[in-house]
Amino acid sequence: MSPASIVRIRNDREARARRHVELAKMLRDNPQATNIELANALNVDRHTITSDRLALMNQTTNEALTETQFYREDQLTRITAKWEEIVSDKTMTSAEKHLAWSRWMKLEMDLRGTAAPTKSIHANVNADVDPAKLVGYRKFLYHTRHLSEADVIAKVFPYCDSIPPSGTPLHLLEPSEAMK
Repeated sequence: MSPASIVRIRNDREARARRHVELAKMLRDNPQATNIELANALNVDRHTITSDRLALMNQTTNEALTETQFYREDQLTRITAKWEEIVSDKTMTSAEKHLAWSRWMKLEMDLRGTAAPTKSIHANVNADVDPAKLVGYRKFLYHTRHLSEADVIAKVFPYCDSIPPSGTPLHLLEPSEAMK
C-alpha cells in the first residue's frame, strides 16, 4: 500500500469517528430525527447515516454491560482479592488452602459460566387414581386413608391378626439350601 493510501484510509476513519460523535449528539438532542434530516445536517448520503446508526447501535450493544455481567465482574474481583488474601495467609495449612482453592475455583467457574451443566430430571405423576385398579399395599392405603393412626392400631391391626393364614406367603418362606 502506498503512503498516500494509508493517509487516505486514516483520514476516512477519523472522519467516520467524528461523524459518529456528531450523529450521537444530534440523536441525543432529537431522537425523532429522520435519516434524511441527519444526512443533510452532516452533508452525507442518507445510506451513510443508516450504516452509521447501525454501527452506533452495535457499538452500544457490544459495550453495554448488563446488570448480571456487572455483578459477575464485581464478584470475580471480590473473590480474586479474597484468593490473594488466602495465598498470603501464613496461618493456614496447605490442606485449608487447598480446600479454599477448590471452593474458589467452583465460584469462578459458576460466575464465568464455564462449569459443567448439572443433570436435571423432571417427572410428572398423575395423581388421579382409580381405586378399582389398585392392588396390594396401595389398595390398603387407599381404604385406610381416612383413619387416624390410633384407629389403624386399635381396629385394623387386631382385625388382621384375627384372620387365619391361608398359607405361608412366598416372601416369608425360609430360603432353600441352594440359596444359602
